[in-house]
Amino acid sequence: MREEQIRRMVSEGKISPQEGERLLEALKRSRSGEADREIARRAGKKKGGRRRLYIALAVIVSLLVVIGLVLLLFTLRESETAGDLFKKGEQAFAEGEYEKAIDRYQTGLEKEPSSSTGWNLLGMAYRFLYNQTGSTEYRREEVEAFTKAIELDPNNPVPLVNLGATLFYQGDKKEAAVYLERALEAYPDHPDRVGIEEMIRQALQ
Repeated sequence: MREEQIRRMVSEGKISPQEGERLLEALKRSRSGEADREIARRAGKKKGGRRRLYIALAVIVSLLVVIGLVLLLFTLRESETAGDLFKKGEQAFAEGEYEKAIDRYQTGLEKEPSSSTGWNLLGMAYRFLYNQTGSTEYRREEVEAFTKAIELDPNNPVPLVNLGATLFYQGDKKEAAVYLERALEAYPDHPDRVGIEEMIRQALQ
């Protein structure tokens, strides 16, 4: 019922003035309640909107922090030289963490693939991992790494001796003697010359 209708009913004598006043007062209270509910509804929507906004901002900030950390780690890793990585590999190797050492050597070789020293270190890590596990896959990787080291530096006595020893102990003694002899030719004063010559003697028997 509207206010005009109530006043018309009072003027036409259909209801008493007192009854009309009560109806007008009730109408005002009704309108006031609707207004309060509308205000509350709008306030609730604003609060809900703010809450969703805060949650979205928190998620975005968290993602930015994670991305920043990843980029920082990537930058630090990229800034490391091959030499730095080889040293970290040697440290892991000394601690018996051969798989970790392999990871460091391989990353270093990605930066400096022509490093004979790096390939030799990788071969040694695979050797010890083979000795630890007995996996022929590691033995194959060991031989390939030593072979690569020799290809890059044919006169490097270290991988020559290492490959020769590997071949010797796996039974390929004739082939082992070739690498061991090359090692002594490249480094006549090798500190382990006597032991290498004994291996050659046994291989050629």
